[in-house]
Amino acid sequence: MELHGVIVGKSDSAPLDRDRWIALCESDPRLVRGSPVTRPNPFKPGEMIVIQPRRDAASVVVSSRKLGLREWAADESPLLNVWGSDLAIALIAREIAFLLDAIYSAEVERPIAIVASY
Repeated sequence: MELHGVIVGKSDSAPLDRDRWIALCESDPRLVRGSPVTRPNPFKPGEMIVIQPRRDAASVVVSSRKLGLREWAADESPLLNVWGSDLAIALIAREIAFLLDAIYSAEVERPIAIVASY
């Protein structure tokens, strides 16, 4: 999956709101949070731990097909990274930006922190 763009606030005085994004993730059926996973505990060999998915990351699923991923920036900047390789991802990103009173841009103007996708 490749970085497709970012969703940002319309201006510095109107930044993207993380809580509003999380609320949209919980209400929009196309935005699907990951499931908890069980992994070995790195601090206690032989013990397993359950890792909960991030509340601010969601896969974009349409017709049972995962098209991409949206996640809040790992460095806590007020922006959403838009991951995906399907052209439909840009259309959905623009719609999500509209719902968040924000802007979608396919141009990334600054380096972003890259994290593993879910």
